[in-house]
Amino acid sequence: MNKNHLYYLYLFLFLLINGLIYSKEIKIHNKDNNFYNLQNVINNNQNEELRLYFEDDYYNLSEIPNFSISISVQSNIYFIGNTNGTTFDYNYLKKGSFTFNFSNNKLEIVTIENIIFTNYYDAEKQESLYMIDLVSNSDKYSMLFNNCIFQNNYQNILSLHITSNKKTHENPSVLFNNSKFINNREKLIMTNHNYDVNNIDTIKSILIQIKDCYFENNRGLFHLLSSSIIFENCYFTKIEKNSYDTSRGALFHSGWSSENFIIVDIKDCIFENININSNTPLIHSEQIMLTINNTTFSNCYSDYGYLIDVNKHRYSDIVLKNIKVINSSSMFTGSYCRFTIEDSIFSNMSFKKSVPAISNSKYSIYTIKNTEFNNIYVGNSLFNEESTFIFSNVKLNNITTNSKPLLYFTHYNVEINQLEASNILCIGEPSVTSFILFNSDELYSYLYINNLNIKNSKSNGSFIKLIGISNNITIENSNIEKIESYGPIISNTSNMSKINISNLKFNNNINSNKLSCGCLNFGNDLYLSLLNSSFNNNYSKSNGGVICINNIINMELKLISNEFNKNSAINGGALYIYNENNIDMNENRAIKFENNIFKENYAEYFGGAIYLNFSKINIIDAINNEITLNKAGVMGAGIYTSHFSCKFLNNVRNFIFTNNTISSYVNDYSSKPSYISLDSKLSKNPISIVTGDYFPLSFTMYDEYDNKINDVTNYYSDIILKVSLKLKKIEINDDEDSYIHNTKIIGNVGSFINGKCDLTSFQIYANPDTYILKIAIENYNDDIKLNFDQIEIQVNSCNSNQIKMYNTDLILYCENPSCKSSCPVGKSAYCKPYYESNINDINQNICLCFSGYYGTNCQNKILIDYRYAFKLIYISTIPILSLIVIYIIFIITFRNQGIIKDTGFFKILFLSFGILLYFISNFLITYTNYLGCLLNYIFKHMGISLILYTFYFYISQSYIVDIKKRYQYKLNKNIGENNIFLSSSFIEDVSIPIKSKIENENENENDENRKESLNSKFSNESNESIDIPDKNASIKKNYKQNSLKEIIENISIYYFILFIMIIIYHFNNTNRMKLVFSGKNYWLYKCNMENLDLILNLFDLIILIIIILKGKDVFFCDCFFSILKYIIYSSLICIAIGPIINIISYFIFDNQRYEKITFDIILNSICYFLMFIFLSWDKVYYILKKKGNELNSYFKFKDKKNQNINNESFILIYRDTFVCHKDKNTKN
Repeated sequence: MNKNHLYYLYLFLFLLINGLIYSKEIKIHNKDNNFYNLQNVINNNQNEELRLYFEDDYYNLSEIPNFSISISVQSNIYFIGNTNGTTFDYNYLKKGSFTFNFSNNKLEIVTIENIIFTNYYDAEKQESLYMIDLVSNSDKYSMLFNNCIFQNNYQNILSLHITSNKKTHENPSVLFNNSKFINNREKLIMTNHNYDVNNIDTIKSILIQIKDCYFENNRGLFHLLSSSIIFENCYFTKIEKNSYDTSRGALFHSGWSSENFIIVDIKDCIFENININSNTPLIHSEQIMLTINNTTFSNCYSDYGYLIDVNKHRYSDIVLKNIKVINSSSMFTGSYCRFTIEDSIFSNMSFKKSVPAISNSKYSIYTIKNTEFNNIYVGNSLFNEESTFIFSNVKLNNITTNSKPLLYFTHYNVEINQLEASNILCIGEPSVTSFILFNSDELYSYLYINNLNIKNSKSNGSFIKLIGISNNITIENSNIEKIESYGPIISNTSNMSKINISNLKFNNNINSNKLSCGCLNFGNDLYLSLLNSSFNNNYSKSNGGVICINNIINMELKLISNEFNKNSAINGGALYIYNENNIDMNENRAIKFENNIFKENYAEYFGGAIYLNFSKINIIDAINNEITLNKAGVMGAGIYTSHFSCKFLNNVRNFIFTNNTISSYVNDYSSKPSYISLDSKLSKNPISIVTGDYFPLSFTMYDEYDNKINDVTNYYSDIILKVSLKLKKIEINDDEDSYIHNTKIIGNVGSFINGKCDLTSFQIYANPDTYILKIAIENYNDDIKLNFDQIEIQVNSCNSNQIKMYNTDLILYCENPSCKSSCPVGKSAYCKPYYESNINDINQNICLCFSGYYGTNCQNKILIDYRYAFKLIYISTIPILSLIVIYIIFIITFRNQGIIKDTGFFKILFLSFGILLYFISNFLITYTNYLGCLLNYIFKHMGISLILYTFYFYISQSYIVDIKKRYQYKLNKNIGENNIFLSSSFIEDVSIPIKSKIENENENENDENRKESLNSKFSNESNESIDIPDKNASIKKNYKQNSLKEIIENISIYYFILFIMIIIYHFNNTNRMKLVFSGKNYWLYKCNMENLDLILNLFDLIILIIIILKGKDVFFCDCFFSILKYIIYSSLICIAIGPIINIISYFIFDNQRYEKITFDIILNSICYFLMFIFLSWDKVYYILKKKGNELNSYFKFKDKKNQNINNESFILIYRDTFVCHKDKNTKN
């Protein structure tokens, strides 16, 4: 039970108890004296509460002698009928009306209960005449009607004339409770407030409450002036306007004056089956505070077109909560209202008139929350456009507008938060109809949309239109799906707009207008930010499958973190930007593409993902954008551009392109044809030709990215390239006749097929002079640059080997002379003319041989002459070979000398034989058959490989021994910071005799004495002691034989591999020897082994580099064999003028055999002769000086103090350290 019900219960109990104790009761019957004298009865019996009981069923008030019963209320008065209702019948007269004057300064209450008022009538229709008048100079009054019925009355019923500025009690001024109003033809209640000041307190001082009442077939019920009224749990049906012209509302109105402000509260009521057949609304007010709560309007109509009219230049507050409007007229019209509509439903509404479906109140403020609009057919908008709107959690479903936009906003700000719309149908003229039209007009205003969810809708025009001078548009967290419009889904034609769109899901939408661009269309002076949105399966029958930006004046565009998938259009499957006005943009504004994905979009012609045509665009950022699997019908499967600046051309390459195709051909980005290049290579300008010559030209068409136009669909095949000839000397005059005189050209017209135009049969006949080729492009309306210099042609007379001829136009042409069939013309000979002009005589023309041929019919070839090469080879090679042979004999003779034995006798022989084999190969370098070629390369690479392998063996096989690291492995103390490099051959030769000597010593000899002796010898120089290992350390006696055997085995393996390579190459190459023309009047032999020679030279070069890298540490050691240093020097020389010379000559002297031989012989001979000198001089020198057995001759110390250590000490040190080194798998 609510507060009001408790109040009425308390009031009833109070009156009942008070009446039982203090009341005076009078029973009044029909036609008795009390009835006829009712006025006096009441006025004379108010010393205490007066209770009048009308116990009869019927009272004829027209029989009362008084025209009006005037009652001065001094106490509470009760008019109580019987339980079934007592009828007060006015019998269609106006006599018997009541006037209640409240003049006391305390609250007096008049209660009328169980009375039926009927047939009150005034034939004169006086508007000021009422059945009941209530007059008071204060708020100390209250009149209660309980369980009463007013029916079939033809005159006004209740009038209040009040003078009060404040309500001082909680009682209503007038209360109708559980009453019925049926078939009343004029006003029910009229209030007149006589207080001058009009404020809320004044208005609330008159409170009319109508509770649990029933209204049927009444007219103009309430005329309220500066008062308040509450309807609670009432039912209204069949309401019409009354007969007075002053009455402007069928239910109530508040008068004409702007000072007449009223408060109306309607709750828990039902308005049903109301059809006002006049130009009158249900409610009219100039100023009102209207609250309607939990109320239903069903089948409520008015010829006025609206149910409620509030129209004045002062804001009125109208609150609708939890109402239902079903199958009714538009609710509101007027101006300057503040609407709050919450938790309400408007449904099943259809309008014949072109009026807004919900409200036509302009200059108002609407706040609409948690409200649904369903099943509405309207020829106008839902609301008047000239207002401010805030929508929150609003649903629109199954709504059709056949004319204006469904949601029309102009001038003012609009906020839409969580609006759902489905099955919206806009079927008016394309230029007029839409779902949303936002027009900022000349004022700056904003449209904010959040959580908009629209689906399954259609429009004959653009679905959402944005127009005006300047505005700010925000759309975020929204979903637009399955919209088909004859125009863009969102169209912005505002002069200046700032548009922010984020988190938008835009899927399966269609623009079916071929003349209107894009599903989202923007233009003019534009700032557009599009963030974190997805666009899938959208289609435009025009350009721009998703976004179209055109008619641009200025633009700043940000596309960040968006996805465009499977959208399609004629051009620009996802994005289309086009500006035909070519207006320069402000440099401070730019385009930013970042983290966008364009995937599987399609354009029928150009720009599968993006189409851009804007010459003044300025790209600031293009970062991490993916263009993947897009397709186009003609060009630019990923991006297509036209008229773009270099700034964008550089940035477009920052996009990530993957497999964007045109007819399965990858074409990531392209542009319109930009320029044509000349592919034909012209050696000089002017080009000299002979008249009648073919002058084939090849042209390629390129786009702005320097990509060839791969026109797989032949879209550009209609472009014609035409070449004409013009005399240079009259080019300045631009004389058209100069194109045709003295010339004849054939095959000068071609078209571009797949971007290529080939004039293969272009032939020029002209008299000798200088001409200019003029290139013309036909059947293309745009500009294509010719990206090559002007072609100047010098047409010459016939060659000396041609015969001059003239046609009927006296244009010179040339004929080649004809010789007898025995002359191999074009093969090894040419035909020379006998006559210079006009005659071509086969019998007189002369057959002459080409260079490199001789014979009667030029059948023999002139071969290369090697005589001078032979002299060079013999002069340079024989002395060197002699020296090498003498050196080998010398080495064998003195093989027991320490300098030979300790550094490796067999290794020295291998090096000498390697150099010997190389120099022997020089005699075979002038080969003329395959055997000579084969032997030349076998001897050469066997010798070089023997040298390099021995070098590598010296360097890698323990010839550099780090004593410090070895000795630390076994001994307790090292030998300080000294690094000693010893020869394995030295150890090989001396370790076995020393070992034998040690074994023959007395086994009982004290080993500690030997160690101590050796330590003392070494400590004199190094100040360090060395622990000599026990005599049980083993040394293999046959190490020398094993070392030699290992060398021979490794060299044999290498040579085996070399021969296998030669055999494989020999049998896999059928053209072993061939004759090649050198270009210098002779032929030479080319051997297929030359390619293998290149490979082996590269291999030798790599081995040399390895040897140098492995042996470079010798220069940083304290002691080493001298031969190691000479090996490094020799390797460096070989790097400079060894195999690399052969590699260079292979490429430089390809068919210049004589030059190649000379180049190779001289430099290679110097290389290997210097190598021989480095490796041999010390042995010859020291042996001849009888120092071949001195260690210092071939073993070097950086620290001169260590040179006094004797051989036995080094042998013993190496013997012990070698044992440790050998355990670590290191072998000599």
